Amino acid sequence: MDKEVTIWNHLKDLRSLVIKIFSVLTIGVVIALIFNQQLINFYLEPLSSATGANVPPHTNPLGPMLFRMQVAVITAFIVCFPVIVIFIWQYISPALRDKERRFIGPYILSFFVLASIGLVYAYFMLLPQSLEFLIMYVPEGTNILITVDEYMKFISMIFLASVIIFQTPIVVFTLLISRLLPKNYFDNKRREVYFAIIVFLAAITPTGDLLTLGMIFIPVAILFESSLLVAKFFLRNVKNEQDEFR
Repeated sequence: MDKEVTIWNHLKDLRSLVIKIFSVLTIGVVIALIFNQQLINFYLEPLSSATGANVPPHTNPLGPMLFRMQVAVITAFIVCFPVIVIFIWQYISPALRDKERRFIGPYILSFFVLASIGLVYAYFMLLPQSLEFLIMYVPEGTNILITVDEYMKFISMIFLASVIIFQTPIVVFTLLISRLLPKNYFDNKRREVYFAIIVFLAAITPTGDLLTLGMIFIPVAILFESSLLVAKFFLRNVKNEQDEFR
């Protein structure tokens, strides 16, 4: 009986979590619809700067309405994501021990900080430079027609790739601090690591051009080296175990 009550309580908590997430996203979408035109101008600014063109066209009668909703949903998800994570944290934290809570908390904060930096970098640096570089390669005698649907897909991929890529320090720090790898493991393997990073970036970068790849690689390399320094600082009193991995 107690087990059934416990399962029922978990289901009630899960239902409450879903309701709260749905509610905050709905509020976010409504607010984004109120400021819809300002948000549209914000998203289209890099394209306008790169092409010097007016607002890109729609391809069907439902396009304008769907575009407004797309802008609202994307914005609501980005803005509300920290709140959603807090709700999820409140749901799972009672099942965690105090040590686990202290361990996960800094990771969540680091994720938000790095994701925010990635989004800012993507919008102000990566997106406009990528558009200018790609448009520069339009053959003479031809023209490029970028629809709003294609442009929003492009933006979404750039944003998502940037958020994922900027989590590199968390991955490297976790591998070292958890002792899955010895603290000096990467010292003599930078060539292999950087090659793997370039291959990975080329695979997830939406455009695939060298300029965009280079603009992503530079901050990733800086974050990678910084994470190594931070991890070594925390492990400064730990004996290196490099020989065990040879």
